[in-house]
Amino acid sequence: MFWIEPEEVSLLGHALGGVESVEIDRRATRLAMEWSDAGPHAVFADAPEQRVDVRIVRRIEGGDGAFEASVAPGAAGELSFAAGVAGSDAGRVRVVASVVVTAVEHGLRAGGCAQQRILCVAVSADGAADPVTITKEAP
Repeated sequence: MFWIEPEEVSLLGHALGGVESVEIDRRATRLAMEWSDAGPHAVFADAPEQRVDVRIVRRIEGGDGAFEASVAPGAAGELSFAAGVAGSDAGRVRVVASVVVTAVEHGLRAGGCAQQRILCVAVSADGAADPVTITKEAP
């Protein structure tokens, strides 16, 4: 899932400005597969273990010392943001995830704009529930 310029972004209890994009990627960390003697193709596949990675990309627009000090690998909390289709209220959704920060990276992009990339892994409360909740907002 990929959202460009989401609104009302909050991470670890702090409003986060200058967010250009939020990406949520899912991947299997372990696969269970079986083949039959009838041919070369798998007849069964399952992903019993999954990982949900979150990447937040933002422009650095000035220092927020309290936030900068709290966002470090191992910091845990909630990520929340709203997004619509092409910046409108059409199809507007609220995305909420419990996350743990795994990396904070900085750099310059084309044009000389300073950029921060916050990498997280989403965690489930009980291991069975999806760690990312997406709900439609009323128009």
